[in-house]
Amino acid sequence: MRSARIIRPVNSLVFVCDQLGGLTPSWQKDQQILWTDTCISIACYPEQDGPTEVILGTSEDVDAGHAPQFDGLLKIPTGILSVQNVIHEPLLAMAVSSPIVRVQVWLNHPRWANKVTIGVS
Repeated sequence: MRSARIIRPVNSLVFVCDQLGGLTPSWQKDQQILWTDTCISIACYPEQDGPTEVILGTSEDVDAGHAPQFDGLLKIPTGILSVQNVIHEPLLAMAVSSPIVRVQVWLNHPRWANKVTIGVS
């Protein structure tokens, strides 16, 4: 299953985590993707410059055809993975079958992605 949304996220960031949140990664200069074992932060296209398309689905359904910029494990204790903005509003969500899932992230630009694809397996 695949879902998508066009957004202008506050602070040009989105977070991938459990629906109840997670430990937000510490900011690091010039890093587009940061993570902890419970949260992934992704820098998007600057909100004042235009929208960002965020796509969420199974890795098989959304694979961009090249190596992802992120590939790692994420704890999702409630079984609902959520893409949220900085004020914790859910933007997209999907049920997962395991409390630890593999997440892959593909970006269409090395600095300011206006297309963020998130695959879960």
